[in-house]
Amino acid sequence: GMPDDDDDNNRGGREPDFKEIKFQAPNVPLDAEHYLIYRHAMMTTFCTLVPERLQGEALNYWAAIDFYDDEYFAEAATASLTFARLQGDVTRNLNRLDLTLYRFVLNHPPKGSDGATLATEIRNEAVFGSGRQAVAFLDIYFNFQRSLIAQKAETMILGMKVDRIRDLGGYLTTFKGYLSQMLHGGEPMGRGMSLSLIRKQTQGVPELAATLAQFDTFPPGVRTTDRLIMSFEKL
Repeated sequence: GMPDDDDDNNRGGREPDFKEIKFQAPNVPLDAEHYLIYRHAMMTTFCTLVPERLQGEALNYWAAIDFYDDEYFAEAATASLTFARLQGDVTRNLNRLDLTLYRFVLNHPPKGSDGATLATEIRNEAVFGSGRQAVAFLDIYFNFQRSLIAQKAETMILGMKVDRIRDLGGYLTTFKGYLSQMLHGGEPMGRGMSLSLIRKQTQGVPELAATLAQFDTFPPGVRTTDRLIMSFEKL
């Protein structure tokens, strides 16, 4: 990794002061599918704010929430990880970032009528300052069962199709969303499968023929789903 000499918050070898860092994640949306995207943005932001040497701790911090969720939804007779331990087990290095996450969740409740109610429920259920408990609470509130979300996304993506160039933008956004849901739900679609799927689903749009012909001239390693989507998005 690169040295952090240019980090204003790191004078004298201190850790950056996490309290000065702003989370750049969207407001919590009101349904489970969009919540997945919000949650992933929050986790990614959290991990990028942690110095390289603490990345392992940051991943464990989130893995514990996943483990808690899985036990909760499986209705395990005796939970090996309790809600209380989500707060108690946070490492000292991550305490401040845990607090930042807690504040973020409370200050960005869902857009819509029950946002204020949800914020109140989090205040009642989670220990003050426990971002990890706040996220676990949201996970349960939004019925964040990763495997179910992935399975539903797979069903939806297989039924997609676009026939007009003007509908292409919406199609691509939705297609990428479902791929993302499958990935974060632990059931990613294979690269060859997603590429053949997008080709099949867009074959009714004559305006894409030239772009596809050009795409086929690329070396095999470059012919990826992401690359094709980028080519389509430029149209």
